[in-house]
Amino acid sequence: MPSSLTLGTPLIHFDTVDSTNKAALRASSNGAAEGTLFVADAQTAGRGRQSRKWDSPPGLGLYFSVLLHPKTAALEANNLVLQSAVAVCDAIEELYDYPVGIKWPNDIYSGNKKLGGILLETTITGNTIENAVIGIGLNMRHSIEDFPNALREEATSLQIVTGKDFTNTLLLDRILSIFGNYYYKREKCGINEWIKRCVHMEKRIYINHNGVAMRGSFHEVSSDLSFILKDDTGHKNKIEYGEISLDMEV
Repeated sequence: MPSSLTLGTPLIHFDTVDSTNKAALRASSNGAAEGTLFVADAQTAGRGRQSRKWDSPPGLGLYFSVLLHPKTAALEANNLVLQSAVAVCDAIEELYDYPVGIKWPNDIYSGNKKLGGILLETTITGNTIENAVIGIGLNMRHSIEDFPNALREEATSLQIVTGKDFTNTLLLDRILSIFGNYYYKREKCGINEWIKRCVHMEKRIYINHNGVAMRGSFHEVSSDLSFILKDDTGHKNKIEYGEISLDMEV
């Protein structure tokens, strides 16, 4: 691909929108160009994985989606999740000298608290990804009191963990620049880059998989972001989806 290709133009800004991902998907059906960026000050129906609500109050977070036309095999969709997660971590560490990590498969964490999340949605024809929308939500300026009561033990913000104020535009531009380099193959970003930032690599985890509670160690992550859970008997289970947490019953 040409080295001059960039992400983030045209830019479509909303004071409030239902969801930047939904806005991007609507635009994709009307022929919007690759790289179109959708940014909102607030979302009324922000979503995470498995359609979970993403709290998106005005003025406190960074909420955006970028539209892509990969024209690649459907099996490569997880590369976009991998690349975008690494890009977010790299941008935060580079700009603010603060290391953050990735909780499998696509949450951004500081310590044991969630700082942000990534949602990939695609339209596929045959075995080809025609459109891909990557939505990213980051908690920027929240205080503890800004989070709903149910989230205060598990969520945090960049301002809380660093004590610094943050400029949405600066961080957004850097994330897009780094991710664009990965997406257009100007720089390599493979599974090893993701593994370096994984917050629970080789640690004991708990996962609800197909309705079954499983415990074991997290390791051997593949390029498709599936991983091997090694249980206490030594049996290895390949896990492709589910919700994990660190196992406190050790």
